[in-house]
Amino acid sequence: MLVYKEDDANGIVELTVGGKITRDEFNDVARKMDAFIKKHGKVKILEDIREYPRMSLSTMFAASRFSAKHMKSFTHCAYVTDSKWIGRAAKAGAKLAGPLVKTELKSFKGGQMDDARTWLKKQQP
Repeated sequence: MLVYKEDDANGIVELTVGGKITRDEFNDVARKMDAFIKKHGKVKILEDIREYPRMSLSTMFAASRFSAKHMKSFTHCAYVTDSKWIGRAAKAGAKLAGPLVKTELKSFKGGQMDDARTWLKKQQP
């Protein structure tokens, strides 16, 4: 599952992620995000990670290409999850990519969606 929502006024894209992500779901979200990035230039991301995403290898490569293409477009990322290991993995990935990616990352526990939105709204792109 991959659900996309926009907060146009604040330049925020919300993604709800959980379980299997199909190539069609990914392509639909990528098309919408491309348009949103084109409109705003710099965007903030809010990820509600309900369970670890599963996808085919080709979808994973497409997602990696999309992220690499837009890595300088994402200024802030808030992720909400109850999974400790997903949070640790996100932090480790951010450290590894640190020299290449300037995205500020902040984690929130499940149930803190409003806190995550508030944090993102306060951040300047």
